Amino acid sequence: MQFSSIPGKREVKDHLITEIRSGRLPHLHLFHGREGSGELLMALAFAQYLMCENRGEEDSCGTCGSCVKVQTLAHPDLHLSFPVIKEKTAFSSDHMAEWREAVLENPFLTNTDWMRVLKAENKQGIISSDECRKIIRDLTLKSFENEHKVLVLWLPEYFSRGGQTGNTLLKFLEEPTPNTHIILVTNAMDQLLATIISRAQIVQIPDFEDEEISSYLSTVGEVSPDRAKEAAFLADGNMNKAIKLSSDQEVSPAQQFERWMSLCKSSKNQPLMDFSDELAGLGRERLKDFLIQCIGILREFNALHYVPEHRMRIPGELTDFRRKFASFIDHECVAEMYENLNDAAYHIGQYANARIELFQLSLALRRSLQKQNHRKKQGVAS
Repeated sequence: MQFSSIPGKREVKDHLITEIRSGRLPHLHLFHGREGSGELLMALAFAQYLMCENRGEEDSCGTCGSCVKVQTLAHPDLHLSFPVIKEKTAFSSDHMAEWREAVLENPFLTNTDWMRVLKAENKQGIISSDECRKIIRDLTLKSFENEHKVLVLWLPEYFSRGGQTGNTLLKFLEEPTPNTHIILVTNAMDQLLATIISRAQIVQIPDFEDEEISSYLSTVGEVSPDRAKEAAFLADGNMNKAIKLSSDQEVSPAQQFERWMSLCKSSKNQPLMDFSDELAGLGRERLKDFLIQCIGILREFNALHYVPEHRMRIPGELTDFRRKFASFIDHECVAEMYENLNDAAYHIGQYANARIELFQLSLALRRSLQKQNHRKKQGVAS
């Protein structure tokens, strides 16, 4: 995991490199970023640079024995901890092979992805007190090969709920053994103990820019430029989401949205029912993502309504449908549609029947468009 494998974020990389090269390195870092921001990959790249036997000015060498082992997540002095499902045991080491494979396949891995790998169903992952005690035992041993021992603890917000798991690590976080460096990687800093946050050097990992995502998808994922641009727009800075959007949808979300709005503007119910059944087939998580993406698409149409020269971030031509739809809707209509889409995404996330929820949503969107049409007619009449 080299810094060069992460698009952009030059300021963060330079800050971390300067810390190491200056010799004034805090023993505890807290990397905080939204899901898909590359926060885990940045932590691993930082660990690799720290342990590299032949550091460059801007990156690890990538070829020394230490780098080769870190890149496969198999260095004996790189300790890894992450949420697991507590059954008979609750140790990360019991699932290390699966985690290595998952991260190497997708370094922008999210907890939801990881829980799917573990076949967690409705169970929630935890980092247990037993895991914390094992971390302390392992890190008090001498290093095997490297001058440094590094712990990358992914998602400390999953310390056992309602217990004192985080407190188990507190003293060790404050005074670890010599040459031990701890990197906590979180998506939810507000869920951590204040005493942990106060002990850490916080590194904020920003979201990816659209251009960084589209360039990455085009070069690494071999995605067409138009699909890469659309995935970047819809992902809203989340590289993990962009990768999925660019690879698993035959019809783009923007095209689906335009088709949906055309059906909502008609007075026939059966096509809406058929479309609702079709969308329900996406599955709960993908369907929630699609509804959230529709909000982003609607926001672009709304911007075009008020600023005709607005350059839409949705790739593709400003088609006749897009132009007419943008000129048709107003703020009141958009606000109603936002609310309905948000509510539907929430209800589906709470295991509502997707087909029924989608059909009700379609009828609500139709009513919003009908009221908008009525306001337009009144405006013309007056």
